[in-house]
Amino acid sequence: MPLFLHQGGLRLDCGSTRGRSIWCFRWISIITAIGMAEDLEVMIAAVVIAMIVMYMAAGPVGAFIAAHPTTKMLALAFLVLIGVALVADGFEFHIPRGYIYFAMTFAAGVEAFNVMARRNRRRRRPPA
Repeated sequence: MPLFLHQGGLRLDCGSTRGRSIWCFRWISIITAIGMAEDLEVMIAAVVIAMIVMYMAAGPVGAFIAAHPTTKMLALAFLVLIGVALVADGFEFHIPRGYIYFAMTFAAGVEAFNVMARRNRRRRRPPA
């Protein structure tokens, strides 16, 4: 994956959107597997299974995100939320997981209602 100078900074070019998604989530799954498991075999199995699932889901998830661009911001917010929680845990400041899961569930629910409302508005709009 080549690095390019882009508008005054370096940019990693991973090719297609699918390639970027798989590359990004591959590293997240590796970091998560290492942080949650103690045995090397479990870490390897977790990473391999996660990569297979992500590769199979990349197409449908990419199509959904392309059709509903606000989900990009929601996904970014989830990644930031999990990252902050992991950094806080690294500094031995424990954030109860229930708070994190509730926040993510609430945000996903609001986004689901937004997607449904947008779809209903498109259906009701008379053809021009």
